[in-house]
Amino acid sequence: MLRKILLWVLLVLCFGFLLCGGESLMLQRSISEKTLRLHVVGKSDSDLDQLLKLRVRNHILTRLAEDAVDCHGKEELMTYIRDHETDLSRSAQQLLEALGCKASVSVSLRKETFPMRSYHSFRLPAGDYDALRIVIGEGEGRNWWCVIFPSLCMAATGEALSSCAAFGGYEEEEIRLIQGQEPKYELRFKLLDWLSTLFSSSY
Repeated sequence: MLRKILLWVLLVLCFGFLLCGGESLMLQRSISEKTLRLHVVGKSDSDLDQLLKLRVRNHILTRLAEDAVDCHGKEELMTYIRDHETDLSRSAQQLLEALGCKASVSVSLRKETFPMRSYHSFRLPAGDYDALRIVIGEGEGRNWWCVIFPSLCMAATGEALSSCAAFGGYEEEEIRLIQGQEPKYELRFKLLDWLSTLFSSSY
């Protein structure tokens, strides 16, 4: 009899963990659907090429902030980028040429798989995200990752982060997740309560 009870407890616990895992996966997918990542790859790991990588990053972000200011959502921003990929690439390449670098610059939108990534005030779960990928030269240098939409990387405080995330369509539970406040699932089972009562009444 005790073995059957323990088996039932184990099955219920397994079901609970699967339920929590499924809900976390749904949260991750919901976040990825609302997020546009930025992925910049340097020409090499030399100090100069890494510095140039950051200059290109800043240049592209400034261009988007100035020219795509009327884009009011992820899809509108992605449409703008698709329509201006060649122009953005040429503009970044001209910047590099002005700095004495003749490396090519590739700008494209694609679906990419990202690991879990922690930033200063937030983190994003691992998964597949739409991303603006910028590759300088052979792309053999270190990466720089962040978020274009919503502009979470520009938020200096937790309050600003919450506002940016809400503007991007994140739900409250999703905001708590990226801020590291993962939902706590309290699994209360009548069976466990009954067992507790049973054993306490035995003494």
